[in-house]
Amino acid sequence: MNLLILPRRLAAALLVVGAAVSTRAQEPRRLNQPDSIPMELATALLSSGGLPGDPQILVGALPGWMTNRVYVAPNARVLGSAFIGTTAIAIVSSPEMPEAAMAALKRELATRGWKTPPPQPSFGGGFRSVAMNLTGSDPTRAVLCGADNQLLTVAASRRRGVSTDIVMRIATFSGNGTCSPRELPPEYRRSPLPTVYHPSGVSESPQSCNTDNPYGSNGSAAIVRSSMASDSLLDHYAKQLRDSGWQAPAGAGTIVGRTWTKTDSTGAPVELTITASASPRDPSCRTLNMSLRTLRKP
Repeated sequence: MNLLILPRRLAAALLVVGAAVSTRAQEPRRLNQPDSIPMELATALLSSGGLPGDPQILVGALPGWMTNRVYVAPNARVLGSAFIGTTAIAIVSSPEMPEAAMAALKRELATRGWKTPPPQPSFGGGFRSVAMNLTGSDPTRAVLCGADNQLLTVAASRRRGVSTDIVMRIATFSGNGTCSPRELPPEYRRSPLPTVYHPSGVSESPQSCNTDNPYGSNGSAAIVRSSMASDSLLDHYAKQLRDSGWQAPAGAGTIVGRTWTKTDSTGAPVELTITASASPRDPSCRTLNMSLRTLRKP
């Protein structure tokens, strides 16, 4: 059987599967009957959070309207999907590792009109956790925006070391949100500091590092715990700064500090400096400082 439509709750489906397995000796074709769902599909749907209410479930297929909106690689297999109206979850099994499967999927989704979310309004610059970055640096996850107010979230994870489950969820949104951020009030004064995100796995740990609070009224500061060298941390922030227009002058910068410059809206040069210093008590603890100053016009 290729296609089943079951207007049932996922929990009930699991009970059916369990009953089918326990009586397999008496009813060897139980799983082929229309009141059963493969265990791997039911488990994957439950792990993905499922859908509220009583979704329709397709075994081995996607809703017709979703087929042309997503991509399934030639070597991948559709386990099934669940949907209510224009909200749907698709589960695809791939032999590829999560990072490779996601990289190919992102390329194909771009050809189908999906785009990265627009920049979110910045209420203040400085250092931020990667969890606050929607695009993030996790190669196994993606958040994308499509036509007709659609939001697509994708996640890939290895299942028991033998295959990768790719979960694609499409939902329709309204009002302000990830794909339609609200604008800042005209009177809001933006921070002159750029926003940079810590690397994945780097968290701010002022308490565990037992270090004096570095936060002040000028610039931005953070205390992080990381096995990365200070120079590697600065390389991470440098890429983000280059993407937003900052440039590193030739000959500037050291292992513990770097400087970038750009021109502001008045034509005046602005200089941004980030320093990273290791704690003598715990080399994995770094104090990061960001400072900004406007120079005289040449």
